Amino acid sequence: MELKRTLKEDGYQVFNITPLKDYLSTFNVDLEDYSKSFNSQDVFRTKLGDIKQIQNLHKYDTNRFNSLNGVLAGLIGAKKFTVLNNQYFCKPSNYKMTSPHQDNAYFESDEDVFTFWIPLQDVDFMNSCLYYVPKSHKRGLLEHKPIGTNVRTRTGTKGVSLYSDVYKNSEFDYVPMKFGEVVVHDKNTMHLSSPNMSDDLRVALTCIIKVDSF
Repeated sequence: MELKRTLKEDGYQVFNITPLKDYLSTFNVDLEDYSKSFNSQDVFRTKLGDIKQIQNLHKYDTNRFNSLNGVLAGLIGAKKFTVLNNQYFCKPSNYKMTSPHQDNAYFESDEDVFTFWIPLQDVDFMNSCLYYVPKSHKRGLLEHKPIGTNVRTRTGTKGVSLYSDVYKNSEFDYVPMKFGEVVVHDKNTMHLSSPNMSDDLRVALTCIIKVDSF
């Protein structure tokens, strides 16, 4: 499978899922209202009170997200898989960049784990697209440092974000995307997202899966 080989070689791959655009449009919900149906610990907000992310969605909306997760897993040829998490990532207008990191810095797995990222609008450097270091996953898990920037304002609990300064900014590839595309990356692929310099909220869905068999 050509796309699977590309993902294995570069550590990330963009897929076109344009036929799902109508289906994906149903995920454009009123996030403020939607967040009220979740446990407060599953809703992260900025210090200004804007929604930053809503997580553990597959636990609350099983049928809806299982349909999406099955499609995504099929893109990389996964025959059996386990969903580790589904999230809305909601970057407010004029919000900072997400620092370089590997997802595996958070869960330190030796298994085949992949993250799927689906923007619910066109994205570029102005409204926070992703940037990747090709082939960085081949180096395994690299050094990360903590930065305490996630604040759960509803519970008063401060979380910890991680970042890595192993790579220079010039080593990251710019990956703009259209609505109707999804990018998947290996757990050890180094990536970041640019600031949201637009006037609108930038919303993306994510699915993190562990592939049990190909």
